[in-house]
Amino acid sequence: MIFTGGGSKDQLDMNQWAWKAGSVPDKDNLVESFAAVYEPTTGARAGNKLLYFGANRFAVNGDAQIGFWFLQNGTSLKADGTFQDASGNPAHHTVGDILILSNFVQGGGSSNIQMFVVSSVNSNGSVSLNQLVNNTAGANGVCDPTDAACAATNGSVVPSLDPDFTAKSGASAGNYPAVGFFEGGLDLTAFGLGNECFPTFMVETRSSQSITAVLKDFTIGSFERCVAAIRTEIHSAADNSDADLQGTSITPGTTIHDLAIVTGIAGAPVPTGTVTFNLFGTLDCTGGSSSQTVSLTVGSTDARANSTAITPLPGTLSYQATYNGDSNYRNAVTSTCEPLTVNKFQSSVATHILKVSDGSEVTDSLIDLSGAASIDVRDQAIVTKNPAGGGPTPTGTVTFQLFHSGNCAGTSTSEIITLSNAICSGNPCAIGLSSVFTLDANTLSYRATYSGDSNFLPSSVSRCEPVCAIDTTK
Repeated sequence: MIFTGGGSKDQLDMNQWAWKAGSVPDKDNLVESFAAVYEPTTGARAGNKLLYFGANRFAVNGDAQIGFWFLQNGTSLKADGTFQDASGNPAHHTVGDILILSNFVQGGGSSNIQMFVVSSVNSNGSVSLNQLVNNTAGANGVCDPTDAACAATNGSVVPSLDPDFTAKSGASAGNYPAVGFFEGGLDLTAFGLGNECFPTFMVETRSSQSITAVLKDFTIGSFERCVAAIRTEIHSAADNSDADLQGTSITPGTTIHDLAIVTGIAGAPVPTGTVTFNLFGTLDCTGGSSSQTVSLTVGSTDARANSTAITPLPGTLSYQATYNGDSNYRNAVTSTCEPLTVNKFQSSVATHILKVSDGSEVTDSLIDLSGAASIDVRDQAIVTKNPAGGGPTPTGTVTFQLFHSGNCAGTSTSEIITLSNAICSGNPCAIGLSSVFTLDANTLSYRATYSGDSNFLPSSVSRCEPVCAIDTTK
């Protein structure tokens, strides 16, 4: 691929550039290129971020000009002959993009290195370049006065990095002819650029040494990937103004959501793309989960996303979020596990002694048998959420205690009854009925206790319910 059109120049933004399949003069024809970044642990530049780069061309006739762009935005070729970003939109330069130019004239006997940094991207389609290095030496290599930026070409035939490489002339197969190979190095930290990362690098040739010259051949490739970081918080307030809830216990009925905050490298673009939220039913993010992918909202310093709000039932849960990367931050990163406990609802139990024959309540009553030997009664327990309102239906059991006294004193008999679903005053409730008891002219009393379930705490024991039967005919 080669550059085409008069807008393909270093001083114009990339949305002005164009490419096509074609050929260029042999001396401008790039064959291979490379770039690498590392941080030495020893020596004078220990801890600094060092950038190395190189390329070779097919022929060495005439002067050579070569440039290396290190781009902070992920850039690729679009089928229509333009350059695009990760979203398919026209590519643009970013402040902090680096351009290194190496010019070798007089058959490679004079070397020049220039380094520029994009200082602004202008509305007229141009870019402003701030020159940090400009140095010339009468040899095959040159550095700036501090040795923080260097470029060189080979002054003689040397073995090629690719043993299969064959130049047009000047060297046998597996060798570079003199001035056929270019390489350079840059101490990014020394120029205040150590926090930048460059997911795309581009090597270019041009028609002359002038920075305004039309570009010729190019290669493009993926390079140093930015490393993003993600942290998460659980919130109840829709605007995230409340305190982070993770690691705490919350009141049942509380609406919550997860917040993901994604940050990038200082000086590099803010991360874009999506976050996938995973919701688990455990405290340690194990077992099955439900997931949801949400687009990030990009701010000035970070990017954020909220999961859909939920009102969880009592129990345990945990969130974990994964940033899925973009053209700059290509490696996915996952947050730590966020545990949360939802407390159980309070419950209450109300009881009523009912006459079996007609269902009327006889609690606290004096029943006249009117000559009958006995009357059938039973106790009813109604379990509701406390305070009353919506929510899940209580399940489980209720334990009835039957005392042969009017004050729930003395010995008792007990039975456990499974609750049935019901609606009480428009809200979910559960009802249990004791076995039928045949009461003669005597006194009895009931008490009932709810067992609780996964959503509800057990109730305190109900009040003591007495009932007394007499026969006024005797």
